[in-house]
Amino acid sequence: MKKHPFLLARVLAALCLFALLVAATGCAGRLWYAPWKKKSPPPIYPETLLVNPPDSIPPPVSLDTSQLPGAATGISIPADKRPASPGQTALEANLLTVHFAYDSYEITPEMRQRLEHNSEWIRKHPGIMIQVEGHCDERGSYEYNMNLGQERADTVREELYRLGVEPGIITTVSWGEERPLPDALGHDEDSWAKNRRAQFLIY
Repeated sequence: MKKHPFLLARVLAALCLFALLVAATGCAGRLWYAPWKKKSPPPIYPETLLVNPPDSIPPPVSLDTSQLPGAATGISIPADKRPASPGQTALEANLLTVHFAYDSYEITPEMRQRLEHNSEWIRKHPGIMIQVEGHCDERGSYEYNMNLGQERADTVREELYRLGVEPGIITTVSWGEERPLPDALGHDEDSWAKNRRAQFLIY
C-alpha cells in the first residue's frame, strides 16, 4: 500500500487552519463543553434580599386617632383647669397687684387677702411659672429702691409658698423706681401709692 505524504500534509494544514479559526472567533469554550462542570448560580446582590419573606410581612395597622390626646372625644376641660397661655398677663389671669406702705415691705391684712386669691388661682393652674416684680415710688436713692423692691418681691413669694403654692415655680425681680405705672407718673401721694407695688407675670 502506497503512502500519500501530500494528503497527510493537507490534513494537518486543514486542522491547523480550523484551530486558528476557532481561536479567532472565541467559541472554543462553547465547542468544548464539559457536562460534568456545573454552572455557577447568578450572584445575589444585597439590595435584592428581603428581611422578611412576603408571606410574613404583617398587614398595615390602622391608627385610631380618636384615642390620641387632644382628639375630639367630646370631653371638655373646665376653664379653671386650663393652663395659662405663654405670655398671659396677670390682669387676664385675674392675679391681683399687692400694694405696700411707704418705705415698707410688710404685707397688710388687706393685701394678704389678695395673695390668698392669687394662690388659689395659681394652684388651679399647674405647669405655669410666676415672676413677682417689686416696684417703688420715685423717692429715695436708686440703690435703696432696688433693694426695697427686691424685699417686696421676696416677701410676696414667701407668702405665696406659705399659702400652698408649689415651691420653685416663682422667681423674683426688682425694678425699683424704673417702671412707674402709665397712669401714675405724677409727683404726688396718689401716684406714689400706686407705684409701691408687687405685680405678677405669667410665663
